[in-house]
Amino acid sequence: MPPRRAGGACILPSRPRVNEHLTRLEILEYLEGAEYADRDQAESHLLICAECRDVLGELQQLVLLLADGSIFRHEDDGADEKPGLWEDLLREDGRAEHDARAAASIFASRAAETRESWELFLAEHPEVCTNALVDRLVTAAGSELDRKPERALELLIVAELVAYALDDVAVRRALGHVWKQRSNALRMLARYDEAIDAAVMADNFYSSLPNPDAAFEVGQARYTMAVTLFKMTRYAAALQALAGSRAVLEPYGTSAPLAKTIMLEALIRIEQGDVTTARDTLRELLPIVERLGDSLDAARVRANLAECNFRLGELEEALAEARAAVEQFRTLGNVAEEVRSEWTMAMIRLARGELDALDRLHRIAAVYEESGMLGDAGFVYLDIVEELLRRQEWTEAEGIARDLVTLFTEAGVTLARVNALDYLRQAVANREATAAMIRYVRAYVSSEDVTTPFEPPGADVN
Repeated sequence: MPPRRAGGACILPSRPRVNEHLTRLEILEYLEGAEYADRDQAESHLLICAECRDVLGELQQLVLLLADGSIFRHEDDGADEKPGLWEDLLREDGRAEHDARAAASIFASRAAETRESWELFLAEHPEVCTNALVDRLVTAAGSELDRKPERALELLIVAELVAYALDDVAVRRALGHVWKQRSNALRMLARYDEAIDAAVMADNFYSSLPNPDAAFEVGQARYTMAVTLFKMTRYAAALQALAGSRAVLEPYGTSAPLAKTIMLEALIRIEQGDVTTARDTLRELLPIVERLGDSLDAARVRANLAECNFRLGELEEALAEARAAVEQFRTLGNVAEEVRSEWTMAMIRLARGELDALDRLHRIAAVYEESGMLGDAGFVYLDIVEELLRRQEWTEAEGIARDLVTLFTEAGVTLARVNALDYLRQAVANREATAAMIRYVRAYVSSEDVTTPFEPPGADVN
C-alpha cells in the first residue's frame, strides 16, 4: 500500500517545536508573579505551548518542595536557607540560558563544517562542551532527518563527542538523546536492525539515570523502537514496544509523547484491518492533542481519521476530515503533508465519482515529480492506472505503466521492485491487468522487505 495511507510521514517527527519558547528563568518569574512587560505574552504562550507548560509544571513541583521546611536538615525551619537556595536555582538557570545562547552561536558559525572539522574544534576548545551544545546538535540532526539523514548521523557523532566531556549523570542523559535520534536517522536510511539497536541503547542510557523522571525519556525511546518495528511491518513486536512505552508514560499524565504512542497504536490497528477500533481511538485522541496545543499532530490525527472513514466507506466524513487536515497543514506550512492529504482527498473524490478526481491525481503526481519525490509520484500513478483500468482506458494506462518502470528506477528502488513494475507493464499491454493485480504489485513495491524476490500473483489475485 502506498505511504499516503495509514501513517507514513504522520509518525516520523518526534515532536514539533513551538517558536519563541520561554526561558526557564522567564517561566520562574511568571510563576513568582513578577510584573514585567511581556507577562501577558508569556501567559498567552503558555496556553498554546505544551513544551513550556511541561517546564512550568516541573517548576511548580520544585516550588512546593522549596516551601516545605522539612527538606532542609537544620534545627530551625530552614527559612533563612530558602532564599539562598532559590537564588542558586536562578543562577543555575542563568547559566543554562548562557550555555544555550553560546551553543546556538557556536552551531550557527559551524553548521556547515565537516565532522572532522568539528572534532578538531572540540579538541582545541573543550570548554564549549555543554549539555546545551549536545541539545543543539541533536535538534539540528532532527531537522535533517527527512532531507539528509546521512548528515544527521554526522551531527550525532559530533554530539556524542561533546556528551563524553560531561559529568557522569549528564553524559548518560545526553547519550540517551543522541542514540534516540540516531535510531530515527537510521530508520530513515532503512537500516532497520541498526535503528532498533540504537533505540535499545537509548533505553539503556535513560534507564541508568538515578532520576526517577528519566522514565519519561525511557518511554520515548521505546516509542522510537516501535516506529521502526512498524516500518518493518512487525506489528506484534511494535505493539509490545508501545505497551512498554505507555506503561512508563501514563503515570506522567497527558503528554505529547503519550499521544504519539496512542496514534501509532491506531495506525497499527489500521494495517491489521481493525479500522473501526483505530477510528474510535483517533476520535478520542483528537481533543487531547488539541488541548496540548500540538497543531501538527492534530492535523495528522485528522488525516488518519480521513483514511479510516475512507476505508469504512463513510466518504462524506472522510472528505471533511481530509479537508480539515489539508487546511491545518497549509496553515503550518507543512507542504509535504498537505500534498499527502490532498492525495487522500482526491482518492475520496474518486470513490464519490467526481469527474475531476483523476485530474487532481495527475496534478498531485506532478507536484511530487517536481519536488524530486519520485517514489510518491509513482504510487499516485499506480492509483491512476487502477482507475484507468476500471474505465477500460487501456491505451493511456499502458503509457503510464511503461513510465512507472522508469520513474521507480530513477527513485532508486531495488531490481526486484523494477521487475514487479515491468510485470505490471506487460500485463497492462496484454490487457490482462486487474485492479487486484495493481494492489498486489503496489504492496510489494511499498514493502520495507528488501530481501524477498518478486513472485507473480496467483490466479486468485488476477
